[in-house]
Amino acid sequence: MRTFLIAITMMVSMFAKADNRPSSDQVSPAVLHSFQTTFTSAQEVNWNVTSDLYKAAFTFNGQYITAFYNYDGHLVAVTRNIASNQLPIQLQTALKCTYSNYWISDLFEVSNDDGTSYYITVENADRKVVLKSVGNSWSIYQKSEKI
Repeated sequence: MRTFLIAITMMVSMFAKADNRPSSDQVSPAVLHSFQTTFTSAQEVNWNVTSDLYKAAFTFNGQYITAFYNYDGHLVAVTRNIASNQLPIQLQTALKCTYSNYWISDLFEVSNDDGTSYYITVENADRKVVLKSVGNSWSIYQKSEKI
């Protein structure tokens, strides 16, 4: 359940505009210290705050990364957009077997204390489906019909 709540919080915060965009001098010292220790060569850092997490969007080793911290400075999760060929082979195969008539509109990796999982949005002319990796397979996370 904790993982589900974290995933929902991250997804909502990724797509919602934050009302409060703090500069790095407004982020708690514990969060800044943790971030600077973990991502020493981060560039173009932009901070946002949600109701219960700090969100840092930045580039790191040539990749766009988003890190989520609680107010105590604990790294809750890290996300990054990836290409479909970066998925584990079993997930690629399962996706091609079940959703071969869909195109991919979004794909990202989530790493947290529970491990690494993947969220992918696939679409066709009639529907949009968000899938979450569960082990080496996919489960439907959200499904909607297009109007």
